Amino acid sequence: MNFCHITPTAYLDIFATGRKCHLLLAHLVNEDSTYRDWYVREKKQYNFDIILDNSAFEMFKRKEPMYDSNKLLDAANKCNADYVVMTDYPNEDYHKTIEKAKETADTLISHNFKPFFCPQSVEEDLEEHHVLRVESLVNYNMQKFNFYVKKEDLSDTLEKIMEWALEEEEYEICARVKKVEEKLVKEEF
Repeated sequence: MNFCHITPTAYLDIFATGRKCHLLLAHLVNEDSTYRDWYVREKKQYNFDIILDNSAFEMFKRKEPMYDSNKLLDAANKCNADYVVMTDYPNEDYHKTIEKAKETADTLISHNFKPFFCPQSVEEDLEEHHVLRVESLVNYNMQKFNFYVKKEDLSDTLEKIMEWALEEEEYEICARVKKVEEKLVKEEF
């Protein structure tokens, strides 16, 4: 698993050097040539992976429209990205993000980029809880799998996780499960 920092331009030399994978923000790639050029130069020298984030959160906060696939492709080409986070819509119905991903994935692949999916939803509308994310290599490509549990099945799932954690002596996980169970009792979930 790789951890990526989103590093401000002024601190790239301090915090972004020596990493195997970098997460770049599309709006900065398009708006900040110093930021973009640093990554292009460093990638040439050190050959690391670049994940281009679609800046959905930043666009959402600016109250500006999300980047469409053409704008993402342009930014991905500018920074020599390996992966591109497909357009997503924070705090909107999850179907909108899924439909956009279906439209975008083939376009990214045809331009030699690996698609990266980030599910979004309106928080109040969630009928499921994200309980696990697994990342693994499949056919030499990093794959990410998200596992969700429906609210009505959450207690059963927590019980199974607790059994496993006790068997494996994973006491930190036991404590986390207990906290979630307490929230369920208080209906804070």
